[in-house]
Amino acid sequence: MITLRTAMISLLFASMHLGANSAPAQDKIPARDRRDEVWTGPIIARLGTDRSNREGLVSTLAFSANGKVLASADNQGTLHLWEISSGKQLANLPGHAGKILRIALSADGHRVVSGGEDGTLRIWDLTMHDGLFDDGKETHRVTLGGLDHHVLAFSLRADGTVLAYTVRESLDVWEITSGRRLASRADIDRHQASSIVLNKGGKTISLGTSDGSVHNLDALTLKESRPVQRGKDLPGAMALTSDGKTAAGIPFDGDEVCIWKTANGAIRTRRECGPASLGDEWVVFSPQGRSLAVAGSEGIILFEIATGNVLKRRLPGRAPIAFSADGQLLACGDEKLTAIVYRLRPAAPLMATAEELWQQLAGTDADLAFESAMALIEDAKLAKRLIAEKLKPAAAVPPERLARLIADLDDDRFAVRDQAVRELTALRQIAAAALGKALKANPSLETRQRIEDILKCLHGPISHPETLRMIRAVEVLESIADADARWLLQRLAGGAAEAELTGEARAALERLGKTRNGK
Repeated sequence: MITLRTAMISLLFASMHLGANSAPAQDKIPARDRRDEVWTGPIIARLGTDRSNREGLVSTLAFSANGKVLASADNQGTLHLWEISSGKQLANLPGHAGKILRIALSADGHRVVSGGEDGTLRIWDLTMHDGLFDDGKETHRVTLGGLDHHVLAFSLRADGTVLAYTVRESLDVWEITSGRRLASRADIDRHQASSIVLNKGGKTISLGTSDGSVHNLDALTLKESRPVQRGKDLPGAMALTSDGKTAAGIPFDGDEVCIWKTANGAIRTRRECGPASLGDEWVVFSPQGRSLAVAGSEGIILFEIATGNVLKRRLPGRAPIAFSADGQLLACGDEKLTAIVYRLRPAAPLMATAEELWQQLAGTDADLAFESAMALIEDAKLAKRLIAEKLKPAAAVPPERLARLIADLDDDRFAVRDQAVRELTALRQIAAAALGKALKANPSLETRQRIEDILKCLHGPISHPETLRMIRAVEVLESIADADARWLLQRLAGGAAEAELTGEARAALERLGKTRNGK
């Protein structure tokens, strides 16, 4: 019997023009052999000159939403707009008296917010021609209280209408169009704010401070839940993902990056990065929260969040760092120029069949998996068909099965215990609540140890092949982001509520909704 879901999938294949002539195992992505020797992505833009760099080192960077324009700011108080494809400087916007610390662009590209050491926030409205900025003027200015009251961090809602910013121990939320202060707190933290995110359409705020705490607040009332402490070694810089659920930081005197979950403070991974270069924006998450860029002593290092592994890409450059909205471009400072822009796709195509690409998505080699994902993004038709065929919505797990697996942890036979550990680890978040409940039931010492080991594994780097493939496949769909890809994400988001795949698909749809709606 043909179900409605089967019929919809068939229609999806038809809409993709994928008939019987396409067999996944035979499709090839044109290409090259293993590329261990390739350590840098292609540079697509070199912006500025040696002279412009000497006159005022770049202090902060930000992309336009369409990835065509890069905004840079310097130590002398000038904002610059660059066309990436040509390297042409589109506009010069002087105004700040001294170093500009932060800039942000609205999703429609018509507004820039800048905050400087001169103790002011400035709003610039831009005019555009053929999709590019060609001029701008300052329309609003907020004086924050003098030179010792400069902005520490801010976040602009994607539609450019609401700004949340911190100065000293205070946090303010401001409606730009009316100039009305929506909310304010003067006692947010005794530690300096280093990262702030307006999320869920501007309804909530995640604020990270220099002691490793993360405050989660309602954007209108600024009431917060209990902050989560990371530990004793304070980060010298801190970054948050766009949903505020994951944080990363490096101690001032340390040489390793630490990534942790903000909900419970659980450390996901620690990775050596070498002495980090000092300055603003030297630890930055990609907009999708899938990777982390760190400005280290040997260049820019990219880490995959899921595994914690290095993507084997030490890109020449220094802080500051910025990702484009789709996560496929990275801009950074340079010793001689204002900035350089890298495309993070492979320098040459990867030789593999569709089936090989699917297998490589499940591997712990983060660099090879990254290049396989990029190859699928390049061939969107193949990627959508492959994912539609092979990745299904997560099914609910009967409570009786979970109970049996947990009981098997105390079985006398090693093979039974080992299989139970493997299955519970593979179920990840589906099993987490049941395992936590089992811990409270006073199990035997051996069973308690096994449960704690499983839970520790769930909080740490992901190594389970199917989970890695699922996360990377969702990333591919999010990057493609057309109607068919969104339909597939909605299908996956309809799985068991507690499943990791369901959560990943829902989070991707929420991020895509922000991009589409400008909120």
